Amino acid sequence: MLIRLMTAAAVFALSAWIETSAQTAPDTAISGERVINSIQMTDMRAVLRSFGHVIVQDAPAENSLMVRAPNGFEYVLMLKRCDARNFCGGVLIGTIHPIPNGTTWELLNQIDSQIDLVGIYVMNERLIMDRYIALQGGIRLNQVRHEIASLAQTVPPLLMEISQRAAQNTG
Repeated sequence: MLIRLMTAAAVFALSAWIETSAQTAPDTAISGERVINSIQMTDMRAVLRSFGHVIVQDAPAENSLMVRAPNGFEYVLMLKRCDARNFCGGVLIGTIHPIPNGTTWELLNQIDSQIDLVGIYVMNERLIMDRYIALQGGIRLNQVRHEIASLAQTVPPLLMEISQRAAQNTG
């Protein structure tokens, strides 16, 4: 629980970024079948670019990026569980949203208990939805892409459901 709260604090801190120009680079051929069990930020940037994602903001002090997928979905990516050489064994991906009016703890707990694809919680008056990717034991880069796509497919309808059910509480 403490790690999740610390992670939430770091994700929230990234929401205060001032937008800068996007960094683009030519696609490089990185095999989706490549298996990794840790990754450094330099390599993660290259992997994301090979997916066609654009790095909107880089926050080296937090080991984090704000990223835009080809479909326009924006998310925060943070490398976690890093060693002294900055090889990291986990990737946290998440989104940050205003809390819809009428949202209650009961509503969030109901929805959170019904879905395993993302964690849902509130921090500093923001609704955070995230997903953690453990790299220990090895994971294919295609799986990392799948995890990001799952977040992108899950968050918008989930946010809509929370908003609709919260609106019923105010009406």
